[in-house]
Amino acid sequence: MKSENLVTSAQKVDIDWTSISNYSRLVEEEIDEYSSIEVTEGLKEGGIHSQKAWGFWFDYLSERVWKTSLTAETLQFCDGIGAPRILSLGCGYGGVELEIAQSLKSAYQMTAVDLNPGILAKARSEAQAKNLNIQFLPLDLNFVQIKEKSFDLVIAHASLHHLLNLEHVFSQIHRGMKEHGRLIVQDIIGKTQVIFWKPNVDFAIDLVNKMPPKYKAGIVLPPYFEPSIQIGMEGVRQEEIEALLSDYFTPVKMFKYGSFMRMICTHPNLGKRFDPDIEEDRQYLQRLFDLDLRQIEEGVLRPTEILAVYEKRDLVNVDALNAEAHARMDAFLTNAKIQSEQSMPSPFTWLRQKLPVSTIKWLRQKLPASIIIWLRQK
Repeated sequence: MKSENLVTSAQKVDIDWTSISNYSRLVEEEIDEYSSIEVTEGLKEGGIHSQKAWGFWFDYLSERVWKTSLTAETLQFCDGIGAPRILSLGCGYGGVELEIAQSLKSAYQMTAVDLNPGILAKARSEAQAKNLNIQFLPLDLNFVQIKEKSFDLVIAHASLHHLLNLEHVFSQIHRGMKEHGRLIVQDIIGKTQVIFWKPNVDFAIDLVNKMPPKYKAGIVLPPYFEPSIQIGMEGVRQEEIEALLSDYFTPVKMFKYGSFMRMICTHPNLGKRFDPDIEEDRQYLQRLFDLDLRQIEEGVLRPTEILAVYEKRDLVNVDALNAEAHARMDAFLTNAKIQSEQSMPSPFTWLRQKLPVSTIKWLRQKLPASIIIWLRQK
């Protein structure tokens, strides 16, 4: 069966959070953002996310702590069944999917979907050149519709935190998974919009201030702040992901991490000062890694990221879950109305309402970060 018949787009969904937002604007901002960032040769997100320290953090987690990874879990599961059918939701540039497909030992069929059609071309071309059985499809996950019991494995890598219609998506994943299928998630579950809670940020600021001069010289981590508006769909409901997943799935494995390391490793200047190929830097990073995980284990700081393998729950009361979702939406709308009545729109909100996306993007690129933060706080 062709991928287009297994994964399609619904015209209407039961719980539609896009209907209470300026969704077309959010989509435009989302596509614009991810169409213009740096991408690695391996078709993964580049820039600060390709810094050595960030890659070493995940190598350390997978090799020393978890003894597994998203790719390893995928290959292990797929190698245990014949001709697996795989669905990747929010594949981005397609590098992860290409990497997995090239490592599978037996026949497979993979469907990879993403909102942004413009970023799929290179992955599609590479898949064809290497004769990989992957079909890359442009599709809005907020309205995804998955044919019942179609997939052995569903992967969601760094995509769920971009979604508004989480209840709908999780319901569709549950519907589309075969009885003994698996869902593998690696994603952000931190504070909505900003990833880190204030205690996490304060801890990281204090930590950097105590670092040796070779690392901390001239480095000032920005203080915690809560933006007044949502730009694009980054982190739009990420705080709710773990709890909502548990309504439909049961974890087989779960690892939580990231109490502060993202602020260190992906900092545009600080992150570059750590070279894991240098023994001194390597040992210092490893101590930071252990400290990050220890804060979570001891309940000092909350985790912001998760790697988990799920199986589907046998009995899911969809009517009850939908009633809870409607109550959440009603509470959100009530709170939003109260806030709008009690406060004036921020300067950044006013500008965003009046100016096109391209102009806002230019301002964000040209204005100092401190000015952007100030505008979004006011």
